[in-house]
Amino acid sequence: MAVASGSVLAGRYELVETIGQGGMAVVYRARRLSDGKVVAVKVLREPYRHDREFVERFEREAQAAASLAHPNVVAVLDSGEDGGVRFLVMEYVEGEDLKTLLRKSGPLPPARAAAVAAAVCDALEYAHARGIVHRDIKPQNILLTPTGQVKVTDFGIARALSSATITETGTVLGSVHYLAPEQAKGEPATAASDVYALGVVLYEMLTGRLPFDGESPIAVVLKHLYEEPPPVRQVNPAAPEWLEAVVHRALAKRPEERYPSVAHMRADLEGRAEYWRHGPTVVLPQPVPRRRWRAPSAAVVAAVLLVALASGMVAAWRALQAYVNVGEVTVPDFRGQPFTQAQAAAAGLRLQLVVAGRQYHDRYPPDAVVDQDPPPGQKVREGRWVSVVLSQGAQRVLVPDVTRRPLSEVTLLLEQNRLRVGTVKEDFDDEVPRGAVVSQEPAPGTQVARGTPVHLVVSKGPELVTVPGLVGLSLAQAREVLHRVGLSLDRVGYVARADLPEGVVVEQSPPAGTQVRRTQKLGLVVAVRPQTPPSPPAWATPWPGPQPAAPPALPSPPAVQATTEPTGGAVRRVRLDVTLPPGEPGEVRIVVIDNRGVRVVYRQVHDPGERVVQTVDVEGYAIVQVYFGGRFIQEVRP
Repeated sequence: MAVASGSVLAGRYELVETIGQGGMAVVYRARRLSDGKVVAVKVLREPYRHDREFVERFEREAQAAASLAHPNVVAVLDSGEDGGVRFLVMEYVEGEDLKTLLRKSGPLPPARAAAVAAAVCDALEYAHARGIVHRDIKPQNILLTPTGQVKVTDFGIARALSSATITETGTVLGSVHYLAPEQAKGEPATAASDVYALGVVLYEMLTGRLPFDGESPIAVVLKHLYEEPPPVRQVNPAAPEWLEAVVHRALAKRPEERYPSVAHMRADLEGRAEYWRHGPTVVLPQPVPRRRWRAPSAAVVAAVLLVALASGMVAAWRALQAYVNVGEVTVPDFRGQPFTQAQAAAAGLRLQLVVAGRQYHDRYPPDAVVDQDPPPGQKVREGRWVSVVLSQGAQRVLVPDVTRRPLSEVTLLLEQNRLRVGTVKEDFDDEVPRGAVVSQEPAPGTQVARGTPVHLVVSKGPELVTVPGLVGLSLAQAREVLHRVGLSLDRVGYVARADLPEGVVVEQSPPAGTQVRRTQKLGLVVAVRPQTPPSPPAWATPWPGPQPAAPPALPSPPAVQATTEPTGGAVRRVRLDVTLPPGEPGEVRIVVIDNRGVRVVYRQVHDPGERVVQTVDVEGYAIVQVYFGGRFIQEVRP
C-alpha cells in the first residue's frame, strides 16, 4: 500500500500533510474520520515495513508510549496496521520543536531555559517511575505550544528497563550529539543517561551551541568520552553560576556523579534545592582518639621534611617512569573484520574497542568494521580506546511497481527508492501505451539491496499488420496466407453462388490493405453451389420410350416465415414455419450453410396444405435454404 497525503489508513485516519520525518518514520497531520479531530499519525517508512527488527522496535514504541499519560508527554491515541503499513496515532501539538526555536532565536533567557528543562524533568520522572527510559532526549523531541506548554514526544527508542539492553544488536540508538558516555561504550542506558542528554539540551538552550561537535560521529563520541565542554559562562556570561553548575553536574562522565534522579535535577532548576553544590559521595576515614600534642624539636621537623621531600621525589620519579615506560602499539587495520575478531585482536594489543555507531554498507557484511579512529598505522599508548563503526550490511529496499508508467517517471521513482534503471528493451504490446513500461525485473514488492538495477521492457505500442487480399483464393489458400503474416480467422460464412467455383473466397473483412493489430481476427465468406435437382448430362441419349412428364408447376410457392433467437455466443436458433400449397405431395428439404459447413438438417415428404415447423441452430455467418419438391423456394440469412 502506497502512503501519501490524501491516503486513508484503516478506514479511520485521512492523511493531510507531512509535518516531520525521522530515521524510522514519517509523521503526518491527519483527520480522524469518526469525529474530524486533528491528530498526528506516524507511519513506518516503507524500507523498514518488512524488517523484523524495525517492526518490533516500532511496536515497542506503541506499547511503551501508550502507557504514558502525563501533561508533559505527547499522548498516544491508537496504533494499527493497514495493508502492511504500520502506524501510530498521537495527539496533534500546535507549535514548534525546541530545535527550530533555537535555530530561529538563538539562546533562551536563563529563566526560560530552566523552566523548559524542569518540564522535561517532570515528564522523565513520570516515565522513569514506570520503568521506561526515553533514550533519545534532544531538542527535536521537545515540543513547545503557543501557550508555552512543554511536551516530550517520540519515546520511539524507549523500552522497559526489564527488557534487553539497548545494544542487543550492537546498534547505538539516539543522536550522537546527545549520547551519554556509557551508551557510547555499548553499556545499557539508564535513567542517568536521560539526565546526561537533558544536560546537553540545557547547555544548548543557554549557549545556542552544542557542548561537543566534530567532523564525524566518531569525533563527537570521543569528546563525550574524554573531553570536558567549555564552561557555560565562558560562552554566555549572562548565565547564572548556579545554572552553569546544574549543567556541569548533569554532564558528569560517570553516571554516579550526575544527579541521582531527574527529580533532584528538577528541584535545582525550580530553585527548591541546591543539589548542584554536592559532588559525588566521598567516604571519609573513621575518627581516631585525639592524643595530646607536643611540639616536635627542630631536628625532628627537619628530618621529617627531608624524608617527605625524598619520598615525594621518589614517588614522582616512579610515576614519571611509569608514564614514560607505558608501551606503545601500532593501531591495526580493523576494517572488514567481524567485530568479535576485531575485539580479540585489539585485546591482544591491550587496546579496547568502542562502538560509535552503525551504518549501511554495500561492501562489508553485517557486524564488520567499516571505519575506525585512530586510523590504521597510528602509534598509541596501550589501553587506548579505539572507536569503530560497524556495518549493517547493504540497505534493503522494496522494489516499487513501475508497470504502465512512462519511462521518464519510472527513472525518478526508482531513484527515490534508492534503485536505478537497468537494461531497457522495447517490445510491441496491444494494451500498454507506447513509451510505458510493460514488465520489470525484479518484480514489484521484492526486497533487494540499495542500488540494484531494475531491468525494464518498454512498449512500442501495438504491432500493425497489413491485411492481404484473399478474394479469389480457396479457403485453404487463405488460411495459409494469413498464417504467414501472423493473422488468424475468427469466422467463415457461406453464400450460394452459381457463378463461382465452390470453396472460393468471395468476401473478406477487414478489406485488403487495412492496417490491423496482430490480435485482430478476420472474417471470410466462401461460395457454395446452390442446391438444384440434378439434370441429365448433355451427352445422354434420349430415352426412346415415353418421356416422364415434367413436374407440374406450383400454383403458388409455400409460405415461409423465419424468426431468430439468440442463445449466447456465436450460436443462434432459427425457427422456420412453412405452409405448403394445395396440390400434390412433395418433399420439404432444409439446408444450412454456416461455420460448420453445408448440411441438410431436414428432409421429409408432406401432404399439400400441411404446415411444417422446424427449429435449427446456426453458428457464425449463416444461410438457411428451403426447398420443396426439388425446387429452391426461399433463403434466410439470420
